[in-house]
Amino acid sequence: MNLLSLHQLSKTYDIKPILQDVTLAVDDTERVGIIGSNGSGKTTLFRLIEGTVTPDAGTISVRRGISLGLLAQEPHLTPNRTVQEVIDASLVEVRQVAAAFEQLSEKMAAAQNETELSQLHEEYEAVEHRMEQLGGWNYQHRIDAILGHLDIRRSAQAVESLSGGERKRVALACTFIRNPELLILDEPTNHLDVQTIAWLEAYLDEYKGALLLITHDRYFLDNIVDRMVEIADGTATTYRGGYSDYLEARAEREEIEDRTHSRLLGLLRREEAWLRRGVRARGTKSKHRIRTVLEMREQARREQEEFMRGGITSAQRLGNTILETKDLKVECAGIRLVENLEFILNKGDRIALVGPNGSGKTTLLRTLIGQIPPTAGTVTQGKNTSFAYFAQNRLDLDQELTVWDYINGNAEMVNVRGEFRTIRSYLRDFKFGNDHLHSKIKLLSGGEKNRLVLAKILLTDANVLVLDEPTNDLDIETLQWIEATLNDFQGCVLFVTHDRFFLDKVATGLLVFEGNGQVTKHAGNFSLYQQLKAIADEEAKAQSAPPPALKTQAPEVKKQRTGLSYKEKQELEQLEVKLAELEAEKKSLEEQLSNPELSGIGSNYQKLAEIGLTLDALHAEIDRCSERWLELEERNQ
Repeated sequence: MNLLSLHQLSKTYDIKPILQDVTLAVDDTERVGIIGSNGSGKTTLFRLIEGTVTPDAGTISVRRGISLGLLAQEPHLTPNRTVQEVIDASLVEVRQVAAAFEQLSEKMAAAQNETELSQLHEEYEAVEHRMEQLGGWNYQHRIDAILGHLDIRRSAQAVESLSGGERKRVALACTFIRNPELLILDEPTNHLDVQTIAWLEAYLDEYKGALLLITHDRYFLDNIVDRMVEIADGTATTYRGGYSDYLEARAEREEIEDRTHSRLLGLLRREEAWLRRGVRARGTKSKHRIRTVLEMREQARREQEEFMRGGITSAQRLGNTILETKDLKVECAGIRLVENLEFILNKGDRIALVGPNGSGKTTLLRTLIGQIPPTAGTVTQGKNTSFAYFAQNRLDLDQELTVWDYINGNAEMVNVRGEFRTIRSYLRDFKFGNDHLHSKIKLLSGGEKNRLVLAKILLTDANVLVLDEPTNDLDIETLQWIEATLNDFQGCVLFVTHDRFFLDKVATGLLVFEGNGQVTKHAGNFSLYQQLKAIADEEAKAQSAPPPALKTQAPEVKKQRTGLSYKEKQELEQLEVKLAELEAEKKSLEEQLSNPELSGIGSNYQKLAEIGLTLDALHAEIDRCSERWLELEERNQ
């Protein structure tokens, strides 16, 4: 049975249609994930359900009597209240239901006849059912557990002084305390650290109600939802399964679209041949055919330009010394954040700073780039090192500027790593079409603002990108584009993010905040770090366990081999060489695709298709070799 039904919803802002005839239903216990580009209408959909925005057409129906838990992308918390007051406000229903339960129990005990008792019993059952939903008489224990897992401790602190991550955790606690039958969450993982995201994932996995989730966290989607809905061009398309299933289904759809594109190119070639034969375009039909050819040519050009779009490389060459710290100590308000950090940034490194909210990641970044002096120790920057800094709180945006003016004033061209391009062409890389160029920044969504700032930063000549939470509010397609861009970047990258998928795709190493000022460096991505940490924790647990009692005449147990054999060590070395060769071949093919004219391919679509198939095979082989390398490397460790 449907808990929530949206029927033919439409919403237009100014003259731009955001949603057009969107129909969607959420059933009991169903988990639905909503994805789509920034500005596609996801948050508008949330606000329509919330009731803060009115639809131009269509209806929204919520089953009578059910409770909703709504979490906005930017939580609505009263700023002049304390954390405890905000939490108490969310407990009103729990306390009212508990009081009603007690009153009904007393009335039933004092009932004078069967009729009165029967009437009271119906109310009693309804209140008892809701009390069970709220956690029963152990609701206080459940509330304490939620607050503990979300690390909400400073209950006397004013809401207005909280960080983005702290506000999000308080808002989540208020939402979960009520234990609603339908949760509707807009970007719940934004600003949360990896540990809290892991707990949130586990909590929602055990949650008994229905869930409507707007998020771009791909691991989160894969592990939680059983249906995906993509919002694009104002319409909603449904895919069964999680994110991986969505990718497969979308790939099939795009394959069909590719075949359609190939048919378009064939038709275009035939029509152009007709034009070259010199048919005189005096008749209405001839003029129509010429106009059709020109439209097809423009459509094919746009599709091919989208297909060929490339990444961004570093402009300035790095010296031998890029960035180095010795015995670095960093403190903030008397709290030790970093103690005796020895760190060298090498060419090609993409280092992620990982740790809980408030552990000091942003402070360390600002210290490394020279914005904050260290408490002790040294930070040495290379003579050729040039930073571009993407701050977590992008408050310096002039909201009255247009997209065009923000990028480069009134100029028509921009210098992108030594290549002059039109602003229109460059901004298309960041999904800003011509209709966006003269939009004021204040009208952009949060994700669109992030994309705009990234576009500005990547126009600099920096060879070290320093990115603090670049993934917040970005849609999946933009995340994929940034992942590819950073992987192709010829300089170095220092970044902070809590997006586990992004960490795995981009990071070549981690600086992990372990607590008490300890920051340790780990090679590889986040998943590898987690696997190695789990192994180390198991070994530590085994060593700390008491020795087993001695048994008389215990049979001799053959010691199990845990390392690598000689043959496996050879295989590991060969895999490292092979992976380097495969990556080099992949890069060469990608360069051919991004610069077909320079590669001598031009508009040879058959050759382009062959390269595309070869790339697919390379990706599969790289994945296979990487999995085997990881298996051997873990055992070798």
